[in-house]
Amino acid sequence: VVASPVTSRRSRRGRQDGMDREDGIAGDQRKEMASQPRVCVTGAGGYIASWLVKLLLARGYAVHATVRDPCDPKNAYLKQLDKALENLRLFKADMLDYDAVATAFVGCDGVFHLASPVPIDKMVDKEIWYALAKTEAEEMALEYAEKNGLHVITFCSGAVFGPLLQADVLNITTKFLRYIIKG
Repeated sequence: VVASPVTSRRSRRGRQDGMDREDGIAGDQRKEMASQPRVCVTGAGGYIASWLVKLLLARGYAVHATVRDPCDPKNAYLKQLDKALENLRLFKADMLDYDAVATAFVGCDGVFHLASPVPIDKMVDKEIWYALAKTEAEEMALEYAEKNGLHVITFCSGAVFGPLLQADVLNITTKFLRYIIKG
């Protein structure tokens, strides 16, 4: 998990992901959202990231959350979180698409980068690819931060267990635990 401050001007451009009116945020709610601290959480559909989104919303943050597909029913639970209607915007973002990720970062004071790029069509072993991608991404983030005077916090969890916010997800950790228990 990498957290790094981001400074950028708020964009006046429309959203590039086609979600301008689908996010359900009215004009007055959008103004209120603009005055709150704003952060982006990448990979918001994942276990740790979804809990982080929930915590940030509860603490009054406006959250830009990236997911592979905001319209996918598996991400619907994010829109049901407390204060999500007013303070959460979902962005379609493939971590290998710079423009999509940069669009989600616009106007944010910080980024919690929990997502990992996963090129499904080129992947041989998902677990190995994930570990390699996370290691490479964190090395690049640390290098970039050093050159630009940013603070980076890295957290590498071996396994994460606890209650799921999403009802229908069987993630890698859950699969591994099930394998240990059932063989």
